Amino acid sequence: MSTETKWIIGTGVALAGLLLNQFATVNGRITDLRDTFSNQLATQNTELLSIQAWTREHLTDHSGTGLDTDQQASVADVQLTSGSGPDLLLNLEEHGDSNELTDRGIEFYLGQGVPQDYGEAVRWFRRAADQGNVTAQNNLGVMYANGQGVPQDYAQAARWYRRAAEGGSATAQNNLGNVYATGRGVAQDDEEAARWFRLAGDQGDAAAQNNLGSMYDHGRGVLQDYGEAVRWFRRAADQGNAKAQSNLGIMHAHGRGVPQNYEEAVEWFRRAADKGHTEAQSSLGVLYATGRGVQQDYEEAVKWYRLAADKGDAAALNNLGGMYAYGRGVEQDYREAVRWFRRAADQGDASAQNNLGILYSEGQGVPTDYVSAHKWLNLAAAQGHEDARQRRDAIAAEMTTEQVLEAQRAARDTLSTAQ
Repeated sequence: MSTETKWIIGTGVALAGLLLNQFATVNGRITDLRDTFSNQLATQNTELLSIQAWTREHLTDHSGTGLDTDQQASVADVQLTSGSGPDLLLNLEEHGDSNELTDRGIEFYLGQGVPQDYGEAVRWFRRAADQGNVTAQNNLGVMYANGQGVPQDYAQAARWYRRAAEGGSATAQNNLGNVYATGRGVAQDDEEAARWFRLAGDQGDAAAQNNLGSMYDHGRGVLQDYGEAVRWFRRAADQGNAKAQSNLGIMHAHGRGVPQNYEEAVEWFRRAADKGHTEAQSSLGVLYATGRGVQQDYEEAVKWYRLAADKGDAAALNNLGGMYAYGRGVEQDYREAVRWFRRAADQGDASAQNNLGILYSEGQGVPTDYVSAHKWLNLAAAQGHEDARQRRDAIAAEMTTEQVLEAQRAARDTLSTAQ
């Protein structure tokens, strides 16, 4: 294997080393704002759940139990004063105020004290929403966005978010901003997205503050302003928002809106990583592997890569493969390197496709196979990976026409399967 292959930290900053090594960059990982924005299911007074609609994440609870002590007492009061079973439902149907109706919907949504039933949750949320309860209106929007208890309908989701947002719900304002940013249920409008994120952010909603920071970072709906991006990321990060903490780490690592400071980047990545934030774990692994902001420690790098890789993060899968390929923090094991590279390559990661192609061409961890090498290098080259293009062409010169055609068919088949 050539020793001239590069590691890259972030975008365009080449470091000495072997394999392409990426961490969550502003120009990379958070370019797709659908991975940044969140839809939230709310309680009466506080955010209950953050639902990552339209992403691979589903539901995370930001507040431990999901209910603050006041909300828990409210639910308990309903149960004590209204009886239980059919009597409770009848009392709520006939006499429950909108807060009690919303509480009941949350119980069915979470399966707290009752069997989980999204259809019932929708029914209770709708009764409260029709009474003007903004929490229920927002929650009904989430149910439509995710197709829980109702057929998925982004336009209906936007309609309910708007009713709640206009009623002052910060959670709904953030969700409506999400709708405009992603164009789900409405025509995409970045200026409207930024406006709603700002309204929610000014009320202290951490998710909206992070989202508005992303808009400033990318110049979507606002003039690009890294300083403003940092300011909003910091407001959210100081509230413990893991996404914002990771984004703030990115800004410090790249010197965007702040002086470049790897020690600060490490601090913010660690805060997010300790909360289980996948991209922050991957990024922290890169900093340990390269000795940026911390003493170089390959074993620590492997630990963080593995945590992120076990959750399917393509950059971490690729980087963990690199550690096995060179015996850094683990015993050298080309077969393990192939395994991790393949998992990232199957996700379409160009760096991993290049690395897998190299191993096939060199017969390390797998039998030498120019057809497979050409296939993976070709897939990486199609994504603009220049090193892969050069290697592919060099290998093609050693192959028969039939072998090249076979490799090209294999690459097309892989793309077709992925789509």
